[in-house]
Amino acid sequence: MHGDRDATQVRRPAARCRGCGRYFRQGRRKRLFCSNKCYLASVQRRRLRKAVCVVCGRTFSTTKRKERAFCKNCGRALLIERMAFAESYKAKIPSEPTSHLPGSYEKIEVMRSRVERGESPFHPDDRLEPSCEESTEGTL
Repeated sequence: MHGDRDATQVRRPAARCRGCGRYFRQGRRKRLFCSNKCYLASVQRRRLRKAVCVVCGRTFSTTKRKERAFCKNCGRALLIERMAFAESYKAKIPSEPTSHLPGSYEKIEVMRSRVERGESPFHPDDRLEPSCEESTEGTL
């Protein structure tokens, strides 16, 4: 009969998971891990590297390959500090728009002075392109 086991077939013995160490039934395939979760944890452990926090100097394990590394506490503190700065920094709209063309020396000087005063370098009514009178002056 199809699908029946005869008495000579023996179940595979329980195998030990390389990830967590528990015993599990392998089934038909020979597996090394009891679950996908254990396999992924094993891969994660292999990718760990030692790093030194650039702020406090503590040694910790990380999977990130960046040169600058922060431990969890220092990284969290830096993130909170950046978020507080971003919320506190609200650039004011400049008091008057400029009529200078974008990219011109005069426009750059106006934008530089706006930034020095703590204003946004851009005004919603700043001139963006040449007017029609200026573009037709040299055509005749």
